[in-house]
Amino acid sequence: MKKGKLLIHWLGQGGFAFTTSSGKVIMVDPFLSFSARKDNMTYIHSTFPISPEKAKVDYIFLTHDHSDHTDEETLLPLLKANPRARVFGPPESCSHLKKIGISEERIFEVNLEHHLHIDGIKVISVYAECTDDNWITHYGYFFDFDPIKVYITGDTKKGLHKYVDKLKWIIEQKLDILIVCINEGFNNLGPEDAAKLTALINPRIVIPMHYDCFVENTIDPQKFIDQLKPSLRSRVVLLEYGAKYLYKLGK
Repeated sequence: MKKGKLLIHWLGQGGFAFTTSSGKVIMVDPFLSFSARKDNMTYIHSTFPISPEKAKVDYIFLTHDHSDHTDEETLLPLLKANPRARVFGPPESCSHLKKIGISEERIFEVNLEHHLHIDGIKVISVYAECTDDNWITHYGYFFDFDPIKVYITGDTKKGLHKYVDKLKWIIEQKLDILIVCINEGFNNLGPEDAAKLTALINPRIVIPMHYDCFVENTIDPQKFIDQLKPSLRSRVVLLEYGAKYLYKLGK
């Protein structure tokens, strides 16, 4: 794949895989198991976009230690199938992985606004507001795939106005792609907040996420589109569950 292209694969919920022009695969929050059934959640889809036992990945980034973002039933087989893959995440996610037997040599704890350079990719952890009362560290991630710039919000709490000042630097990045949570279930950004953040960032395209996974916690993405300024609506890329999208710089 030529430079200036990025293949984006929605794995469902907040999970994405990015394949770079050099063939490296970076995943964020892969959630490819039925582990949430134990919490009485009803899955909308009966199969997953990929099997963790067969998927290729080089680097995995976790946003926080909630079960649909740091999912041991996904991560154990995924890491077994990719013995050279490494995992990056906040303290609670890293502690979780160590407790389930993943080698410490493969786990890298990330701090807020931590700058990483891996295989020519620049990664910075971005502030996200914890969505529950028991504080655990939440991050979004900024990826500079040289030259394509991507920001994925992860889960971050509704009430954007209360912490938007902490996102000032990411808002100023002139992003190509914003991947934003739009479903306010469990205190996440809802359509209105997600639309406000999109307007502030003004990306080339915006991909809504964190819906179409559980019957009990989903939303019609049209509600997000309706909240956007008319000039931004044409920039929305609505992905079907498990779909891939090839972003080409300048298109």
